[in-house]
Amino acid sequence: MLLRAGRGAADMTTKGADLKFRIAGRRPSDKALLRSQGRRMMKHQMRLGTWLCAGLLSVGVPVSSAFAVGDPANDFLGTYTGPHNGDLDVLSANVRFDQASSQLVFEATLNGAIGTSPHAVYIFGIDRGWGDVGNHVFQSGGSPGGSPKIGAGVTFDTVLVVTAGGAGSVTDLFYGGGHTLGAGSVAISGSTLTAIAPLSFFTPGIGGPTSWGWNLWPRDINSLANIHVSDFAPDNSDALITAVPEPGTWALLLAGLAGLGIRCSRTSGGRRPR
Repeated sequence: MLLRAGRGAADMTTKGADLKFRIAGRRPSDKALLRSQGRRMMKHQMRLGTWLCAGLLSVGVPVSSAFAVGDPANDFLGTYTGPHNGDLDVLSANVRFDQASSQLVFEATLNGAIGTSPHAVYIFGIDRGWGDVGNHVFQSGGSPGGSPKIGAGVTFDTVLVVTAGGAGSVTDLFYGGGHTLGAGSVAISGSTLTAIAPLSFFTPGIGGPTSWGWNLWPRDINSLANIHVSDFAPDNSDALITAVPEPGTWALLLAGLAGLGIRCSRTSGGRRPR
């Protein structure tokens, strides 16, 4: 009877420490409530983390897409004099370091089908530590970029150039020389492009690849003149190359999150009132 009366007086929507203290006829202490709320919050966060990782892995979504740099639609440079076609307007881009294969992966999504501008080129600039070499192209005001000056915060010393037809090459502006990407290294599908190049094409550099900066700019024709640069992604700055862990590392992370969630669930359940 006492237990039944206690339950009747308790707020049945209250959980954890609050419910146990009310059944005993006492109000819970702030410390007990905080512990209970903290455990519930941790369980919720663990579930969210586990669901996120499992979702990405199960549907085959590239984890690198979470690190892509977004760029506003239709933000053509005011200095650009070419056609405002969608395939010259960057929506998102990313450069990541694939540790398993020791390659750099370049990804971009445009605002229209690639090939609409048949002579377009897509240029990823990489700053390995000597970025002022490339910035001179945009900021000198003279040859080769000319006037007007653009890309004040964009620095690079190596470029990867991808054509609308699917060809790719790397040119080192600091040491000189370059490389042609092999067959199958460039993939274009609709409005997206992906290019893969060995890390050795970009070495040596100052520090590792995840300390290097990058930027993407399309040109309507293969010309060094600044007036042919349609967009920068990101705008007037560089982003850092991201490192995506190997598949085995993601599997271990997922297993670890699941284990922590189970442990948290067991420790936060407490004893039920008798």
